[in-house]
Amino acid sequence: MNRLLLLFFVVSISLTANSQTGTPQLKLKKGRYVFVKEGKRKLAIKRKFSFANSFSEGYALIEENLKFGYIDTKGESMIPCQYYDAGDFSDGLAYFSNGGKYGYIDKNSKVLIKPMFVKAYDFRRDVALVMVSNPDTSIYGDGETVYGYVNKSGKFICEKYFTEILRPFNDSTAIVTIKKAEFKLKKNGSLIPFLSEPKKGDSTAEGMVIVEQMPQYRGGDNKRLEFLQENINYPSSAKEAGYKGMTYVGFIVTKTGEVTEERIVCKTNIHPLLEKESIRVVKLMPDFIPGYQDGKAVSVSFTMPIKFSLN
Repeated sequence: MNRLLLLFFVVSISLTANSQTGTPQLKLKKGRYVFVKEGKRKLAIKRKFSFANSFSEGYALIEENLKFGYIDTKGESMIPCQYYDAGDFSDGLAYFSNGGKYGYIDKNSKVLIKPMFVKAYDFRRDVALVMVSNPDTSIYGDGETVYGYVNKSGKFICEKYFTEILRPFNDSTAIVTIKKAEFKLKKNGSLIPFLSEPKKGDSTAEGMVIVEQMPQYRGGDNKRLEFLQENINYPSSAKEAGYKGMTYVGFIVTKTGEVTEERIVCKTNIHPLLEKESIRVVKLMPDFIPGYQDGKAVSVSFTMPIKFSLN
Protein backbone atom coordinates (compact mmCIF):
# COMPACT_ATOMS: atom_id res chain seq x y z
CA MET A 1 0.00 0.00 0.00
CA ASN A 2 2.77 2.46 0.90
CA ARG A 3 4.48 1.70 -2.35
CA LEU A 4 1.31 2.50 -4.34
CA LEU A 5 0.83 5.76 -2.44
CA LEU A 6 4.41 6.78 -3.16
CA LEU A 7 3.99 6.03 -6.88
CA PHE A 8 0.76 8.03 -6.97
CA PHE A 9 2.51 10.97 -5.30
CA VAL A 10 5.45 10.96 -7.76
CA VAL A 11 3.25 10.78 -10.85
CA SER A 12 0.90 13.45 -9.46
CA ILE A 13 3.77 15.91 -9.19
CA SER A 14 4.96 15.24 -12.74
CA LEU A 15 1.51 15.89 -14.17
CA THR A 16 0.59 19.00 -12.19
CA ALA A 17 1.03 21.30 -15.16
CA ASN A 18 -1.42 19.22 -17.24
CA SER A 19 -3.87 18.23 -14.54
CA GLN A 20 -6.55 20.67 -15.65
CA THR A 21 -6.58 19.60 -19.27
CA GLY A 22 -6.53 15.83 -18.74
CA THR A 23 -3.88 15.45 -21.45
CA PRO A 24 -2.37 11.95 -21.47
CA GLN A 25 1.36 11.82 -20.87
CA LEU A 26 4.21 9.41 -21.40
CA LYS A 27 6.63 9.89 -18.53
CA LEU A 28 10.01 8.33 -17.92
CA LYS A 29 10.07 6.56 -14.55
CA LYS A 30 12.93 4.28 -13.45
CA GLY A 31 14.06 3.55 -17.00
CA ARG A 32 10.58 2.85 -18.40
CA TYR A 33 7.99 5.07 -20.04
CA VAL A 34 4.59 4.92 -18.40
CA PHE A 35 1.32 5.98 -19.99
CA VAL A 36 -0.54 8.13 -17.50
CA LYS A 37 -3.94 9.75 -17.86
CA GLU A 38 -5.86 11.73 -15.32
CA GLY A 39 -9.07 10.19 -14.02
CA LYS A 40 -11.80 11.90 -12.06
CA ARG A 41 -9.96 11.55 -8.76
CA LYS A 42 -6.94 9.48 -9.53
CA LEU A 43 -4.21 8.87 -12.09
CA ALA A 44 -4.13 5.59 -13.95
CA ILE A 45 -0.92 3.96 -15.12
CA LYS A 46 -1.90 1.70 -17.98
CA ARG A 47 1.17 0.63 -19.94
CA LYS A 48 4.97 0.70 -19.88
CA PHE A 49 7.49 0.96 -22.70
CA SER A 50 11.28 1.09 -23.00
CA PHE A 51 10.91 4.10 -25.32
CA ALA A 52 8.13 6.52 -26.24
CA ASN A 53 7.76 9.92 -27.89
CA SER A 54 5.27 12.62 -26.99
CA PHE A 55 1.84 12.57 -28.61
CA SER A 56 1.64 14.04 -32.10
CA GLU A 57 -1.69 14.40 -33.88
CA GLY A 58 -3.30 12.11 -31.29
CA TYR A 59 -0.78 9.27 -31.63
CA ALA A 60 2.41 8.50 -29.73
CA LEU A 61 5.30 6.51 -31.14
CA ILE A 62 6.24 3.65 -28.81
CA GLU A 63 8.76 0.81 -28.88
CA GLU A 64 8.60 -2.76 -27.62
CA ASN A 65 11.21 -5.44 -28.28
CA LEU A 66 13.07 -3.23 -30.79
CA LYS A 67 9.94 -2.67 -32.89
CA PHE A 68 7.97 0.56 -33.21
CA GLY A 69 4.22 1.13 -33.18
CA TYR A 70 1.63 3.66 -32.01
CA ILE A 71 -0.89 4.19 -29.23
CA ASP A 72 -3.74 6.68 -29.03
CA THR A 73 -4.62 9.05 -26.19
CA LYS A 74 -6.51 6.24 -24.43
CA GLY A 75 -3.37 4.12 -24.28
CA GLU A 76 -4.76 1.63 -26.78
CA SER A 77 -2.57 0.11 -29.49
CA MET A 78 -3.68 1.61 -32.77
CA ILE A 79 -0.78 0.30 -34.85
CA PRO A 80 1.05 -2.73 -33.37
CA CYS A 81 4.80 -2.60 -32.78
CA GLN A 82 5.97 -4.05 -36.09
CA TYR A 83 8.39 -1.56 -37.68
CA TYR A 84 12.18 -1.54 -37.50
CA ASP A 85 11.99 2.27 -37.60
CA ALA A 86 9.15 4.80 -37.63
CA GLY A 87 8.51 8.48 -37.00
CA ASP A 88 5.92 10.75 -35.43
CA PHE A 89 2.74 11.51 -37.34
CA SER A 90 2.89 14.88 -39.04
CA ASP A 91 0.50 16.15 -41.70
CA GLY A 92 -1.32 12.82 -41.26
CA LEU A 93 1.66 10.69 -42.34
CA ALA A 94 4.56 8.94 -40.60
CA TYR A 95 7.67 7.38 -42.10
CA PHE A 96 8.36 3.69 -41.53
CA SER A 97 10.86 0.98 -42.41
CA ASN A 98 10.89 -2.76 -41.97
CA GLY A 99 14.67 -2.89 -42.09
CA GLY A 100 15.11 -1.95 -45.74
CA LYS A 101 13.79 1.05 -47.61
CA TYR A 102 11.65 3.78 -46.05
CA GLY A 103 8.11 4.79 -46.97
CA TYR A 104 5.11 6.50 -45.38
CA ILE A 105 1.90 5.23 -43.74
CA ASP A 106 -1.34 6.90 -42.63
CA LYS A 107 -3.04 6.49 -39.24
CA ASN A 108 -4.71 3.29 -40.41
CA SER A 109 -1.24 1.83 -41.14
CA LYS A 110 -2.04 1.96 -44.85
CA VAL A 111 1.07 2.45 -46.98
CA LEU A 112 0.56 5.72 -48.89
CA ILE A 113 4.11 6.10 -50.19
CA LYS A 114 5.78 2.77 -50.89
CA PRO A 115 9.23 2.08 -49.39
CA MET A 116 11.83 3.43 -51.82
CA PHE A 117 14.08 5.75 -49.80
CA VAL A 118 17.36 5.09 -47.99
CA LYS A 119 16.14 7.33 -45.15
CA ALA A 120 13.05 9.42 -44.54
CA TYR A 121 12.07 12.22 -42.19
CA ASP A 122 8.84 13.74 -40.88
CA PHE A 123 6.55 15.70 -43.17
CA ARG A 124 6.65 19.43 -42.48
CA ARG A 125 4.62 22.01 -44.37
CA ASP A 126 3.37 19.36 -46.83
CA VAL A 127 6.83 18.14 -47.90
CA ALA A 128 9.25 15.59 -46.46
CA LEU A 129 13.01 15.31 -46.68
CA VAL A 130 14.27 11.93 -47.89
CA MET A 131 17.59 10.33 -48.82
CA VAL A 132 18.33 8.14 -51.84
CA SER A 133 21.44 6.51 -53.28
CA ASN A 134 23.69 8.91 -55.15
CA PRO A 135 22.88 8.38 -58.86
CA ASP A 136 25.81 10.38 -60.27
CA THR A 137 28.98 11.27 -58.34
CA SER A 138 30.09 13.64 -61.12
CA ILE A 139 27.06 15.82 -60.37
CA TYR A 140 26.50 15.36 -56.64
CA GLY A 141 29.94 14.55 -55.27
CA ASP A 142 31.38 11.40 -53.73
CA GLY A 143 28.79 10.80 -51.00
CA GLU A 144 26.88 7.51 -51.05
CA THR A 145 23.53 9.26 -50.57
CA VAL A 146 21.85 12.51 -51.63
CA TYR A 147 18.78 14.40 -50.45
CA GLY A 148 15.45 15.21 -52.04
CA TYR A 149 12.02 16.52 -51.09
CA VAL A 150 8.79 14.65 -51.80
CA ASN A 151 5.14 15.66 -51.58
CA LYS A 152 2.32 13.58 -50.10
CA SER A 153 2.00 11.64 -53.36
CA GLY A 154 5.60 10.50 -52.99
CA LYS A 155 6.74 12.51 -56.00
CA PHE A 156 9.95 14.52 -55.89
CA ILE A 157 9.16 18.21 -56.08
CA CYS A 158 12.38 18.84 -58.03
CA GLU A 159 14.09 16.73 -60.69
CA LYS A 160 17.46 17.44 -59.05
CA TYR A 161 18.87 15.89 -55.87
CA PHE A 162 20.95 17.78 -53.31
CA THR A 163 24.29 17.24 -51.65
CA GLU A 164 23.30 19.06 -48.48
CA ILE A 165 20.34 20.85 -46.93
CA LEU A 166 21.54 24.12 -45.42
CA ARG A 167 18.09 25.24 -44.32
CA PRO A 168 14.87 23.18 -44.37
CA PHE A 169 11.70 24.63 -45.85
CA ASN A 170 10.15 27.58 -44.11
CA ASP A 171 6.81 28.56 -45.66
CA SER A 172 8.00 28.27 -49.25
CA THR A 173 11.80 28.15 -49.55
CA ALA A 174 14.70 25.88 -48.60
CA ILE A 175 18.44 26.44 -49.05
CA VAL A 176 20.23 23.47 -50.66
CA THR A 177 23.56 22.64 -52.27
CA ILE A 178 24.56 20.65 -55.33
CA LYS A 179 28.22 19.97 -54.67
CA LYS A 180 29.37 23.39 -53.45
CA ALA A 181 26.86 25.48 -55.42
CA GLU A 182 24.02 26.86 -53.31
CA PHE A 183 20.42 27.33 -54.39
CA LYS A 184 17.07 28.49 -53.13
CA LEU A 185 14.56 25.68 -53.65
CA LYS A 186 10.89 26.57 -54.10
CA LYS A 187 8.05 24.14 -53.46
CA ASN A 188 7.18 24.28 -57.17
CA GLY A 189 10.59 22.68 -57.80
CA SER A 190 12.39 25.74 -59.16
CA LEU A 191 16.04 26.30 -58.21
CA ILE A 192 17.49 29.80 -57.94
CA PRO A 193 21.27 30.33 -57.55
CA PHE A 194 21.93 31.65 -54.07
CA LEU A 195 24.98 33.40 -52.64
CA SER A 196 24.99 32.82 -48.88
CA GLU A 197 28.40 34.25 -48.02
CA PRO A 198 27.40 35.65 -44.61
CA LYS A 199 28.61 39.00 -43.48
CA LYS A 200 30.58 38.89 -40.28
CA GLY A 201 28.26 39.06 -37.34
CA ASP A 202 25.23 38.16 -39.48
CA SER A 203 23.00 35.50 -37.95
CA THR A 204 21.87 33.34 -40.86
CA ALA A 205 18.87 31.03 -40.60
CA GLU A 206 20.94 27.98 -41.49
CA GLY A 207 23.64 28.74 -38.94
CA MET A 208 27.33 29.50 -39.38
CA VAL A 209 29.77 26.62 -39.00
CA ILE A 210 32.86 28.38 -37.66
CA VAL A 211 32.77 31.57 -35.62
CA GLU A 212 35.20 33.43 -33.38
CA GLN A 213 33.46 32.16 -30.26
CA MET A 214 31.58 28.88 -30.58
CA PRO A 215 28.43 28.22 -28.51
CA GLN A 216 29.13 26.90 -25.04
CA TYR A 217 27.10 24.81 -22.67
CA ARG A 218 26.43 26.85 -19.53
CA GLY A 219 28.87 25.66 -16.88
CA GLY A 220 31.30 24.22 -19.42
CA ASP A 221 31.84 20.91 -21.14
CA ASN A 222 31.99 18.92 -17.92
CA LYS A 223 28.49 20.16 -17.05
CA ARG A 224 27.29 19.17 -20.54
CA LEU A 225 28.64 15.64 -20.07
CA GLU A 226 27.06 15.53 -16.63
CA PHE A 227 23.70 16.53 -18.14
CA LEU A 228 23.95 13.77 -20.74
CA GLN A 229 24.88 11.14 -18.15
CA GLU A 230 21.97 12.15 -15.94
CA ASN A 231 19.35 12.35 -18.67
CA ILE A 232 20.18 9.62 -21.17
CA ASN A 233 17.97 6.60 -20.72
CA TYR A 234 19.69 3.64 -22.38
CA PRO A 235 16.63 1.79 -23.75
CA SER A 236 16.48 -1.58 -22.06
CA SER A 237 15.65 -3.48 -25.26
CA ALA A 238 18.68 -1.96 -27.04
CA LYS A 239 20.92 -2.73 -24.08
CA GLU A 240 19.72 -6.32 -23.83
CA ALA A 241 20.34 -6.79 -27.57
CA GLY A 242 23.90 -5.47 -27.19
CA TYR A 243 23.51 -2.32 -29.29
CA LYS A 244 26.24 0.20 -28.53
CA GLY A 245 28.28 2.89 -30.25
CA MET A 246 28.24 6.56 -31.19
CA THR A 247 25.51 8.79 -32.48
CA TYR A 248 26.13 12.26 -33.89
CA VAL A 249 23.38 14.80 -33.33
CA GLY A 250 23.39 17.96 -35.43
CA PHE A 251 21.41 21.03 -34.43
CA ILE A 252 21.38 24.82 -34.56
CA VAL A 253 22.18 26.96 -31.53
CA THR A 254 20.37 30.21 -32.26
CA LYS A 255 21.64 33.69 -31.51
CA THR A 256 19.61 33.56 -28.27
CA GLY A 257 21.21 30.22 -27.29
CA GLU A 258 18.19 28.02 -27.97
CA VAL A 259 18.54 24.55 -29.47
CA THR A 260 16.10 24.69 -32.35
CA GLU A 261 14.10 21.54 -33.06
CA GLU A 262 13.78 22.53 -36.71
CA ARG A 263 17.26 21.21 -37.49
CA ILE A 264 17.86 18.32 -35.06
CA VAL A 265 19.15 15.33 -37.02
CA CYS A 266 21.09 12.27 -35.97
CA LYS A 267 23.52 10.06 -37.87
CA THR A 268 24.39 6.59 -36.67
CA ASN A 269 25.06 3.08 -37.94
CA ILE A 270 23.46 1.47 -34.91
CA HIS A 271 19.79 0.83 -34.12
CA PRO A 272 17.26 3.68 -34.75
CA LEU A 273 16.20 3.36 -31.11
CA LEU A 274 19.49 4.92 -29.97
CA GLU A 275 19.10 7.63 -32.60
CA LYS A 276 15.71 8.56 -31.18
CA GLU A 277 17.00 8.54 -27.62
CA SER A 278 19.83 10.89 -28.64
CA ILE A 279 17.40 13.33 -30.23
CA ARG A 280 15.11 13.15 -27.18
CA VAL A 281 17.96 14.15 -24.86
CA VAL A 282 19.13 17.01 -27.09
CA LYS A 283 15.60 18.44 -27.04
CA LEU A 284 15.83 18.55 -23.24
CA MET A 285 19.05 20.55 -23.18
CA PRO A 286 18.91 24.02 -21.62
CA ASP A 287 19.91 27.09 -23.60
CA PHE A 288 23.57 27.47 -24.54
CA ILE A 289 25.70 30.58 -24.35
CA PRO A 290 25.35 31.62 -28.03
CA GLY A 291 28.19 31.86 -30.50
CA TYR A 292 29.65 35.25 -31.36
CA GLN A 293 31.18 36.82 -34.45
CA ASP A 294 32.62 40.35 -34.26
CA GLY A 295 30.95 40.83 -30.89
CA LYS A 296 27.47 39.90 -32.16
CA ALA A 297 25.48 36.78 -31.29
CA VAL A 298 24.92 34.50 -34.30
CA SER A 299 23.22 31.20 -35.07
CA VAL A 300 25.73 28.35 -35.31
CA SER A 301 25.55 24.77 -36.60
CA PHE A 302 26.63 22.37 -33.86
CA THR A 303 27.32 18.62 -33.89
CA MET A 304 27.50 16.66 -30.65
CA PRO A 305 28.60 13.04 -30.28
CA ILE A 306 26.77 10.82 -27.79
CA LYS A 307 28.26 7.50 -26.74
CA PHE A 308 26.22 4.47 -25.73
CA SER A 309 28.39 1.99 -23.84
CA LEU A 310 27.39 -1.29 -22.24
CA ASN A 311 30.13 -0.95 -19.60
